[in-house]
Amino acid sequence: MLGIDIGSIDLVAQIGSPKSVTRAVQRIGRSGHGFQDVAVGRIVVLDRDDAVECSVMLRCAMERKLDEIQIPSNCLDILSQHLVGMSLGSKWKVDEALKLVKGSYCYRDLEKRTLVSVLRYLAGHYSDLEDRKVYGKIWFDEESETFGRRGRYTRVIYYLNIGAIPDEVKVTVKHSGSNRRLGNIEEGFLERLRKGDIFVLGGKLYRFRYARGMTCYVDDAPKGSSPTIPSWFSELLPLSWELASEIRRFRSRIGEEIGKGVGRETLVERLRRDLPVDKRTARSIYDYFKEQHDYLSGGIPAPDVLLVERTRDLRGRSFLIFHALFGRRTNDALSRAFAAVLSERIEASVGITVSDNGFALLVPPDARVDVGGLALAVQELDLERYLRENVRRTELMRRRFRHCASRSFLVLRNYKGYEIGVGRQQASAQALLSVVEKIDPGFPVLEETYREILEDTMDLEHAKEVVEAMKRGELKLRVAETEIPSPFAHNLIVLGEADVILMKDRRKRILQLYEAVMKRVKGGGGRR
Repeated sequence: MLGIDIGSIDLVAQIGSPKSVTRAVQRIGRSGHGFQDVAVGRIVVLDRDDAVECSVMLRCAMERKLDEIQIPSNCLDILSQHLVGMSLGSKWKVDEALKLVKGSYCYRDLEKRTLVSVLRYLAGHYSDLEDRKVYGKIWFDEESETFGRRGRYTRVIYYLNIGAIPDEVKVTVKHSGSNRRLGNIEEGFLERLRKGDIFVLGGKLYRFRYARGMTCYVDDAPKGSSPTIPSWFSELLPLSWELASEIRRFRSRIGEEIGKGVGRETLVERLRRDLPVDKRTARSIYDYFKEQHDYLSGGIPAPDVLLVERTRDLRGRSFLIFHALFGRRTNDALSRAFAAVLSERIEASVGITVSDNGFALLVPPDARVDVGGLALAVQELDLERYLRENVRRTELMRRRFRHCASRSFLVLRNYKGYEIGVGRQQASAQALLSVVEKIDPGFPVLEETYREILEDTMDLEHAKEVVEAMKRGELKLRVAETEIPSPFAHNLIVLGEADVILMKDRRKRILQLYEAVMKRVKGGGGRR
């Protein structure tokens, strides 16, 4: 419903969590547009995690606690567009241009040397790029520190290629052996694939090999394998850091009450008083927390505890489950670091499943993992450098480089009135990626690509906060062993299972895990 004029409506029905307080207010605010009307919304939750999340989210909305606004800083691709646009009207001194640009809050911290590096690129000061038919759009005299428009086609290139929204189309999936077309996937899904990743397409499992242009090549997945990334992953909105923090505190508070022996009905009434929920939802939230508490003693972690659960699912697969309720963007960064370090230590591949409530590492059944040592090793990392190295050879890097390259006029979408296809843009971008790395590891378009991945797709800053809190002892590590995953881990486990394609399959698998947990709770088992 974003940006659509849908007229006057009485009620907004939101299916599932919108993942942020601000987003919830915006969506519910689509109702009640008449004079003196009140916006009214109902949220239909999908599971118990969703019930907890939406309940806390609505309470925050009623208390006017909105998410912190995240404003990207020093986006060099958009800066490139503005500098070319500025050059069309007149000549500029670098210092004058810097003063003007820094007048924007987004570029308040921009350094002169960064601006100069962008001007060098736009002026075509690199012969290697000319060999690839990438020519200057402006002239830049470094001695007098002035720049202006270059060539008669600059204005045409500018107006035909300006814009921040990248061209995206569906990616064709082909079998690498027979070249047979198997179907299509979204480009956002392809971004998440790494060589060897297994995913579901048309009810069958395939293993990703490589991508060229807008074609993804796969082969049949080995027998008995499971997907490493769910087919709907690219459609999920990430939970905001602020809402995740509120949910952590809420979980801890209810966990303490349960630990003190506060009765069911007393807590249910307290939940109804504190949260905008009905009695049924309040009971469901209480039961969810009580089952976690009873199955795993003290299994509702406090905000200053990172609970790591060593467990096996119903199929016997071994997992390390990090109950890290930080939101998917932060967990994306953390999980890559933990998985990469662990993979090096055990000399074996490690599967990753990421959600807003944590991440799971799928490890070989015979692997002996020292979780404490693993956490210490991650704390010693230069997290930003390590993640840069981790994403460099991924499709995420290749695809996002094209987006940044097209916004920076390194790869054109239109030239002399002719539209250039996305496949051709991608092929050009992949070739240029290696070229600019050789020219300068700090090349502006390359730097912007890393910034977009680490700050917009992931949440590097909050991931660093988590690691620093572990270093200072403010976030304590607690390791627990269970026969099967605890209730808080069920959605995370099901997220990566091969045959959970439809919602009814998901419900069936969660019910199986729930019944197995309840059997052990009643029998006094579950903890080891």
